[in-house]
Amino acid sequence: MKKRINLQRTFAASLDLVWELWTTKEGIESWWGPPGFEVKVSRLELRSGGALEYVMTCVGAEQIEFMKQHNQPLSTPLKARYTEFLRRLSRPG
Repeated sequence: MKKRINLQRTFAASLDLVWELWTTKEGIESWWGPPGFEVKVSRLELRSGGALEYVMTCVGAEQIEFMKQHNQPLSTPLKARYTEFLRRLSRPG
């Protein structure tokens, strides 16, 4: 059986900003991941069956030291599929 992940976060932000942060390469790269790591998105297909691919890399000195001490890789790739994607509806202006 494949594992399913359901992510939920709460933000004190406008809908437009949250949408941009979750649906653009620049948005995802600007906030995804813990402190001391960076994310580089290589594929972002916003549709049902589409893909999200990125590499998360350790860049902070403390985090690098920790990862090395625990024999962990400094970079981790992720490949995910969107099983369902709901488009944001425009608000009447």
